[in-house]
Amino acid sequence: MLANETAHPSIIDCCVLHAWAEDTELFDHLPQGWREYVGAHVSRRWQEHILRGGERPGGRLTSPISVRPPYRSPAGDELPDGPVTGPEQLEQRHLKPNAIRRALLCHVAGALLPTLATVNAATACIRAANDWTQSSWLVGHPELAGTILVPTQVPEAAAAEIRRMASDRSFSAVLLAGNGLGKPFGHPVYEPIHQAAAEVGLPIIIRAGGDSLVEAPAYPVAAGAPGTEVELRVLASQALMTHVSSLIAQGTLARYPELRFLLVGGGVGWVTPFLWRMDAEFRAFRHDALWLTKPPSVYFTERFGVGTHPLTVAATVSLERYLAVDPRLADVLCYASGFPDREATTPEELNDVLPDEWAQRVLHGNAERLLDLTPAPERAGTR
Repeated sequence: MLANETAHPSIIDCCVLHAWAEDTELFDHLPQGWREYVGAHVSRRWQEHILRGGERPGGRLTSPISVRPPYRSPAGDELPDGPVTGPEQLEQRHLKPNAIRRALLCHVAGALLPTLATVNAATACIRAANDWTQSSWLVGHPELAGTILVPTQVPEAAAAEIRRMASDRSFSAVLLAGNGLGKPFGHPVYEPIHQAAAEVGLPIIIRAGGDSLVEAPAYPVAAGAPGTEVELRVLASQALMTHVSSLIAQGTLARYPELRFLLVGGGVGWVTPFLWRMDAEFRAFRHDALWLTKPPSVYFTERFGVGTHPLTVAATVSLERYLAVDPRLADVLCYASGFPDREATTPEELNDVLPDEWAQRVLHGNAERLLDLTPAPERAGTR
């Protein structure tokens, strides 16, 4: 570990997983009609509370907007202290102990909302989730940056939501998680999203794991729904590879030269062999993508960052030696803790396995280049 590196005041965490404790936290941000929709589909003891502000019943509410993946670890999906349900808790448990200056909020249950079967309900809930993030997490907490969740099932509505929320400069990225149409994110159907993100000057974060609901139109991994959580976690990078291949080969990067991307949730071990394969196939079949003027790996290293979560360290392989095989990764990797996921990583744990001289770039430099994470009160002008 480099001396004093983890105490550096500029550490940026590109993926903190924030969550609401219960669906009721979103209800205040839903239009009355959708509150009535939810109230009509819950048990009678909850209806009085939701529709008329009556006393809150005991127990946990299960509503039509509840989104919980079927993959659950018997040991729990979070660290022993449980999920993070407020900014003060996040500061005490993660930001202060690890000297993190800025953190990007990337949703837990919210990431699954774009795959809800009821499309209009999904769109309303996503708007509510953005407003909840704004009021419950960002106001008064300049150390935090929000990500704009969008309804990928309706790209035009997603573009409108990007433009609506981009005026609040405490939001620093667009979050694509649940794949609402079952198509890779470079498909032309998602063009309104690309265009809106480029227009407002925000990068796009693609997060693995947003398709893990049973009824999601896209599988979270290749060839079919996994049967266990270990399969889901081992194969998480497959979705990211699919989206990157699509964005590069279908010309999205060529059409929007200013658009940047951050990939989170799939770790880092897949990147180098994937880029080798992409460059090889491009040389053999470049007639399929004549709009590409340079090898795919160059587009990738110029326009993509890769979050380090989950940082998989095998007992028999030196991750430091593996990473050093591809020096390009020093300018691609961005520290992402995944806190409070049970595979969360501290800056110190990451620093221990980085090659020499990489720490400054991975702990903050690459994120500063890729993302607009200047605290909102310090910003001036438009994006």
